[in-house]
Amino acid sequence: MYPRELQCFGLGMSELAVMTCVAGHTPRKSIKGSRQPQSNNRPNRTVKIVITGQTQPELSAQVVGNCLASMPHALRLAQRGIVGLEGVTRCGRLNGILSCRPGLNLDARFSRFSRAASPRDIITAQKGDGACIIEGFLTPEITKRLNKDITAPLLNLRPGHRGTDPDLQDLHGENTKRLYNLASHSRTWREDIINDVAFHAICHEGLGKQQGDYWLSMAHVIEIGPGSLAQPLHVDGAQWWPFWNMSPGDPEIMLNFLVAVEDTTVENGATRVIPGSQRLSYRGDGEEQSAASWEEDDAVAVPLKAGDCLLIGSRVVHQGGANITTDSHRKVMTMTVVSSCFTPEEAFPLLIEREVARTLSDRAKKLLGYKEVTPFGSAGLWTGPAEDRAKVLGF
Repeated sequence: MYPRELQCFGLGMSELAVMTCVAGHTPRKSIKGSRQPQSNNRPNRTVKIVITGQTQPELSAQVVGNCLASMPHALRLAQRGIVGLEGVTRCGRLNGILSCRPGLNLDARFSRFSRAASPRDIITAQKGDGACIIEGFLTPEITKRLNKDITAPLLNLRPGHRGTDPDLQDLHGENTKRLYNLASHSRTWREDIINDVAFHAICHEGLGKQQGDYWLSMAHVIEIGPGSLAQPLHVDGAQWWPFWNMSPGDPEIMLNFLVAVEDTTVENGATRVIPGSQRLSYRGDGEEQSAASWEEDDAVAVPLKAGDCLLIGSRVVHQGGANITTDSHRKVMTMTVVSSCFTPEEAFPLLIEREVARTLSDRAKKLLGYKEVTPFGSAGLWTGPAEDRAKVLGF
C-alpha cells in the first residue's frame, strides 16, 4: 500500500520527490442556475507537494509528469475543501502537503454493482463518490423492447428547446431530442421498468427510509445528436429552492437514474461527472460558502453499456458530454425520483390518458401521482377532500 500522498495522484510507483508547482487561474464556468458571482482575478498559488515513499535511485520522469498534470485539478479540489492542504498560510501562497481526505477518488473510478447488489451498498457508494454504476440495471430484453417503443416517437420529435430562454437552449442542446411522457409512449416502461423491484429498493434506501414516500419527478429519453456541444455543468437539485439552504450532510432529496438505452461512449456524449462535487455547500442568499464553479476538465466521462445505470444525487455536478461523432446518437433514459414533499417536474396525471392510467399497478399509480403520498410527519399529501386521490379519480 502506497502512502496516501502517492495514491492520490494515481501513481504506480513508490518514490521520493519534492517539487513546487505553480497552478495559474483560468476563467471558470458557473454551474447552471447556481446564481453565484464569478471572480477571474484570483492570484496564482504555489503549492509544495511532498510525495513520500521508499527512496529510489532516480526520480522517474513519469512520476514528475503525473504530478504536474494532476496539480491544477488537485488544487481546485483543495480550494473547495474537498481535499485538504496541510500547513496552509493565508498570505496568498498555499504551502503545504497535499493530502486526500478519506473517500475522495481522484481517478474517478466509480464503484460498480450488479442489480442484485445490496441497496445499502449502492447508496453508500453513490453518496461517497457522488455517483456509482449499476451494471445490467435493465435486462437486454427490456432494453430491446424499450428501444423499440421509443424509436417512432423520437423520430417524430424535432431537436432543441422549444422556448426562448437562451440558458435552457444551451442546457437542452440544439441537436438534442428529449422524449417525455414515457408512460404513454412505452408499455415496457409503464409495466416493467417503473415496477422494478431493484429500482424501488434503491429509492427506499436512498429516500424512503429518511423521508417517507417518494414519487417520480420526471422521466425522459435524451438523445444527443452528432456534433452536439457538451451541456453546461449543472446540479439537478437546483430545480427546488430548498436545495440552496441544504448542506451536504442533510438527507438526500433526489435520486437520478441515468440508464443507457444504447451504449454511451466518450465520443458520443457519455455523461460526465465531477467526483466529490456533492460535498459543495451553498447559502440560501445565493452567495458561495466555498467556490461553486468548476472547470470542465474536472469532469470525468462515464461510458455505459446498454442497460447500465449511472446513479447520482441532487448535489453532484455533471453534464451530458459533447457528441463529436458524425453518425452516432447517444440515448439515455433519465428517471428522477424525489421525496414526495417536493413537486414533480412532469404533471403525469395531466399527460397520461385515463384509460392507460387505469392499467397501472398500484405501485406505479403512487409513483406517478395517482394516489396519496405521505412524507414523514405528514397527514397525507395529494389528496381529494379528505380522501385518497385514487378514490376521487375512480381508480
